Parts: sequence; C-alpha cells; structure tokens
Amino acid sequence: MLSESGVAETTALEHGPNPVFRTKAETLKWYENAKFGMMVCWGIYSSFGEGEWILLDDNSHFNNGTASGVDAYKENADKYLPTRASIRNLVSVARNAGAKYINLVTRHHDGYSLWNTGADLYASRYNTAVDGPRIDVVKGFADECSRQGLQLVLYYSLLDWTNPAFPTTQAASDDVLSVYQSNQGNLADYLAFMKAQLKELLTHYGQIAAVWFDGYWAARNPAMWDIEDIYHTINVTQPATLIVNNKGLSSGSAVLPGEDFAVYERGQNPTVGSFGETIDTSQTDAQANAGTWGYDAHASIQPVAWMLDSIITNISVGKNFVLNIGPMANGKLQSALIDNLAQVGRWMSENAEAIYDTQAGPVQYFPTSTSRTTASGREYVYLFVSDSSSGQLQLGNYPHSIKRASLVMDPNCALAVLTSPSGDVTIQLPGSASASAESPLVIKLQLG
Repeated sequence: MLSESGVAETTALEHGPNPVFRTKAETLKWYENAKFGMMVCWGIYSSFGEGEWILLDDNSHFNNGTASGVDAYKENADKYLPTRASIRNLVSVARNAGAKYINLVTRHHDGYSLWNTGADLYASRYNTAVDGPRIDVVKGFADECSRQGLQLVLYYSLLDWTNPAFPTTQAASDDVLSVYQSNQGNLADYLAFMKAQLKELLTHYGQIAAVWFDGYWAARNPAMWDIEDIYHTINVTQPATLIVNNKGLSSGSAVLPGEDFAVYERGQNPTVGSFGETIDTSQTDAQANAGTWGYDAHASIQPVAWMLDSIITNISVGKNFVLNIGPMANGKLQSALIDNLAQVGRWMSENAEAIYDTQAGPVQYFPTSTSRTTASGREYVYLFVSDSSSGQLQLGNYPHSIKRASLVMDPNCALAVLTSPSGDVTIQLPGSASASAESPLVIKLQLG
C-alpha cells in the first residue's frame, strides 16, 4: 500500500530560518553540527524501478550498442512526473525524519539535468524544464528547503553517458555506453559545459551549502577533470559553498586540495578524526549489490534499527550520516520507508540534544556516544544504549568525574553511578528503562 506522506504522524523537529553563510568556515561549522542529511536520487531512471544505472545495464535493451537504445531511454522523460506538491512532500519527509539538509541529485550519469540549463545545446534540450515534466526541479527543492528551514546540497556528476562532448575514450570502458565506446568527444568543450552548469546552479538557486561531486572514479586519468579549475569556478561564484568529492569505494576517502571533507560510501568505516560524512541507501536488494540509489521496485527497505545505528555510529566519531531515498517517478515513497522515517524522526526529536551540535564521544570507553561543551563550560556526555537487559552500563576506567547521570527523555530520573576500588565506573539503569535497537535509550552524563 502506497502513501504520499505519512508526515502527519511524525513529530516536527525545530527548524528556524536558514542561516546565511558568508565564509566556508561558517558553512562548515553549521554542516558539522547538522549531523543528518538526506539524499534524493530521482530522475528518468525512477520510472523503471530498477535503479539509477538502468541505462548502462548490459541486461537492458537501452545499452544495446545503438543510438536508438539510448533514444528509447530518453523517451521515458515523459514518465518522470515531479510536481511542486511532490517536492514539498519529499522535503517534509526529510525534515520530519530529522534531516537538516537535502542532497539533491541534479544531474546523474545519464546526463539529464533537473533544471532549466543552457550550458550547451545538448543539455538545453535534455532537461526537466523542456523535456518531460516541464518543471525546474532544482528550483522546486531550493524554494521548499528555504521555506522549511533545510539547507540544500547539490549532487553533480562529472561522468556523462550521453553528452556528445564527453570523451568516453578517456573513461573506464565499464563506465560508458557501448555505442559511445570510441567517442573522442571534446574535453575542452565538456569542461566548459560543466563550469557553465555549475555557475547556473550557484547563481540562480540561492544559497547552496555544498556541491557534491560523483563520477570522479570513472576517469582513466583523474587529471582529465582539471578539478582545480572546476573548484575555482565554485569558489568564485559562491565562496561559502563547500566542495565534496565522492571518489567511490575503490579510491577510499582521500581529500584533495580544495575539498572540505571526506565522503565515506557504504562499506567504508569512518573513525575519530577530521570531519566527514558517510552515505548509504535506504534500499537493500540482494540482486543489486546492497541496494541501488534510484528507486528499485524489488528492493526491501532498511529497518529502523539499521537507520538509527548508522546515524549513531557516525555521530559518535564526529561524522555526519546521509541517508539516500529513491522516490518513484511520481515522487511517492514506499510505505515501509515512510513508516521507518517517521519512527526515526520521533526518536531524533526526543533525543535531539544528544545528536545535533555535538562532538565525538569517548568511544574508547563507550563506542556509541557523543559529547557537548556549553558556552558556560559545562561538559556533557551522551551514551546511546540499544540493550538494557543487564540493567547497567560499564564504562571501564573512565577518567572523568561524573557529577550526575540521567535519562535524556526523563531528566528527573537520576541514575546511580558506582566506582569500584580499581576505578571502573558502572551506571545503574532504572528497572522501567527499556532499550532496543529500534528505540535506543540515551543516558546523559554531566561531568564535574
């Protein structure tokens, strides 16, 4: 059974007016405190329900070695049906799930742009404003994010399967369409095209918190991207916009000069250190290598326990977590996804002080924890507990004095803190407390 929203059942989290960022440092500070974002992977591919790589799939009739196969894919632009109402609903779903920003896929590898672009002749005829739904999707998200108090991040693909200027001979053969395997393209024209598109995105849609690149991994020689010049274009056009580059699972999370933080794609394990964000998808399908990013009609939805564990694991080491959703072509979401996000949102709202505006916790003593120091100098630690069956928490030889322990959901419920002769710290949980992976209990420690 499908539902368009399910939003009314969630508890709205506080979202004030969007702050205006004047420098990258201001943007990065906000970003580090935001903790949770949501990626929206939505385009022509959504109409097939087989993920976002359907055009390149060797088993599809699109990648059949002919231009007519590619044309057959493009003809489905009329089946991609975004509306102002569906965009409003998707932003609301993200907001009520506790996300502080949306990462919108503006142009995936299929080359279809989700805004009214005039960057080159090809793209000016192959975008949502003129081909298919006749709507500027990026503007819709920019307007709604501003109205609902979320920041907007823009995903942008360096790789393009269909633009004739793209030099496919300089890309890995597995990452280009068979019909274009020998296309020399024109690298200078393609780089100029990308810079023109980035200028459009950073000029016409208000404040953009970050540009989030993908497809870097497709080049045989990464120097082809002339990435320093690409980054210069962003810095000149909107100086406070952060720059992020997802280099894929094989390249790891290395940060190049000009980039502001690392991306950890699914399967990579972030540790305490410099800031970064982990991204994973809400869909899981054994046939699609851990789930696709675009809508998969055959996929299962990740459970609430997985979603909360992903958030908690990352914020415990000072990182953000970005959860991808793949709407259907009409913007609807699977009912299981709506229900799970609503439950996540309720838990996030109830435990917000332990999540947002926090730093990494003392993970060597308790692996799922965050910390906070107030302006007045008070220090707090938050412990996330998914199993309370033992009735107590062991912190080992925790070196700091604990002035008070309580439940975040019940500040008046003081917990006993015991210290053994050897210095091991134990916190007694109340008998009424019940913790599970679907609803972790959060313990607040005031240090003294």
